[in-house]
Amino acid sequence: MSYFPTLRAPCALLACLAAGCFESPIGQPENKVIQVENSSPEQAKQDQFDILFMIDNSRSMEPKQKQLKDQFPSLISRLDAFAKDGHPASYHIGVVTSDLAAGPLSSAGGGTAPSGTSGCRMNGGVRGDGGKLVNVGANADPSCKPIDPKGGGNFIIYDQVHTDKSGGPANNFPAGQDLAKTFTCMASVGDTGCGMEHQLESVMEALQPKMLAPGAPNSGFLRDAAVLVVVFVTDEDDCSAPPDTDLFAQDTHPLKSGKKAFDELGYFHSFRCTEWGIKCGGLRVPRGSMTAMSGCQPLTQAEGGKLYDVSRYTDFFNKLKNDPSKVLLASISAPPDTLETIYATCDKQQEGAYPQNPATCNSPLQLNDNQCMAMGAPNQMCSVVLQHSTVGNCKGADSSHFGDPAIRLNAVINAQAADNIPKNRASICDPNYDATLNDIADKIRNHIVPHCITLRFDNPTKPQCNVSDIITCSVDHSMEQQTDYKDCDSRGNQAPCWRQCRTDSSVDGGCGADQVLVKLCRSFTSGSDPKNDQSCEICDDTAPAAPSGCSLKTRVECATVVNGSTSM
Repeated sequence: MSYFPTLRAPCALLACLAAGCFESPIGQPENKVIQVENSSPEQAKQDQFDILFMIDNSRSMEPKQKQLKDQFPSLISRLDAFAKDGHPASYHIGVVTSDLAAGPLSSAGGGTAPSGTSGCRMNGGVRGDGGKLVNVGANADPSCKPIDPKGGGNFIIYDQVHTDKSGGPANNFPAGQDLAKTFTCMASVGDTGCGMEHQLESVMEALQPKMLAPGAPNSGFLRDAAVLVVVFVTDEDDCSAPPDTDLFAQDTHPLKSGKKAFDELGYFHSFRCTEWGIKCGGLRVPRGSMTAMSGCQPLTQAEGGKLYDVSRYTDFFNKLKNDPSKVLLASISAPPDTLETIYATCDKQQEGAYPQNPATCNSPLQLNDNQCMAMGAPNQMCSVVLQHSTVGNCKGADSSHFGDPAIRLNAVINAQAADNIPKNRASICDPNYDATLNDIADKIRNHIVPHCITLRFDNPTKPQCNVSDIITCSVDHSMEQQTDYKDCDSRGNQAPCWRQCRTDSSVDGGCGADQVLVKLCRSFTSGSDPKNDQSCEICDDTAPAAPSGCSLKTRVECATVVNGSTSM
């Protein structure tokens, strides 16, 4: 909900309308505060959710993948609890990896690719895993069985709205496998993927029309009416770059400038993603030792960056559906608070935080990457690296749980709709990921159940409300159709009309005893008496299907009382 001051002067009211202070004008008494309660039958009766896990499959991710798999059942138990409370839904659950290879030059130019980059190669013209949904992960247990694509595609179907022969949710699990085992088989993607992770681009690729078309690898996963939830699980920042980039050329490869790659771009290591993708204090991250850099942001291509601009992804997610609130993003990644660059041994084999002054580094310590490689004995020479996050649990004793600050990834998540999942509630370094998984469940619940009005009406016997259907048929809302509805009393309880009704917290979405639900009754239960029965149960607010390519929301705005004074 949101609160806005009521404006007394008509000219000020017009200014407020022009600025979008509220969406539908209501007759307003003076000296009031507007409380806008947004409720939507499409949201209240939303019963389709497509959940996509982007799981980093680069080196060092195995323990984090295990933690996610171990705690996945806790998310499902929450969703099952919603179904038991009378709010079943249909879920599609898919997995995609971060591996989109690393450009055409990552395996060219001679030399051996450093550890973590040997998997960064094109495969018959396909970039890494190509954004394809994972049926069975590369590191899955041999007992894992694949989902039959003919039974629903390379993703899990878990449909609480319909039942199977046993009376449980309809599903496409392989014979002998339950939901937890099937997800575990999918999410066991291993850690041999490309170390130049393309987390954002991989998700974008997975959701392209060519990948979702009939017969394509991801066909059937994304549904028009469903809420899309994307969960990024990664211990490094996004390094999405154009497929023809030279950023990932191996060290001795000559570039168009005439220089060799390590002279111009630095050592072939994921630090290139930082140096050419992040700026701090308005300047590109330097190839040298720097402590506690703050105010770090994605570097744009116009500023000399070599990664895709993050605006590519904010635009994509905002325009993927007609209603942007139906795209929810979450991350389990390292906190993006500050950046620090240090010198570490050239082989980059350390687990956990790099030591500030590696004892194995020979003098002089301040070697650039060219010197590091040229002087031989690379295990005892040093080059610049991005220090792992030392925020929260990332500075803990568990050396297997570490991560690099996710500046680019979190910039995209933070740019999404205000209704989005709270940012970075769980760190990849945490001992469990319950915070983010619970937030995901809560946001799904908010889309399933009605929105309760928590404040008293100014006139309890005849509340002041505006209730409208809004059909939007373009991303920029340039094509909208609004239908207004009257209250049921004024229509003699003839549907469609809206009414206030009290709810049983165990029956209708958890509204408390002192809370009220305003519902648009499109019909009343056959045989009911809407004149004398004020319960919510007899009021059916199931929204009709919106026209193809359009979305339908119902907007509810009511005058209530705040702190003893009337509000609107």
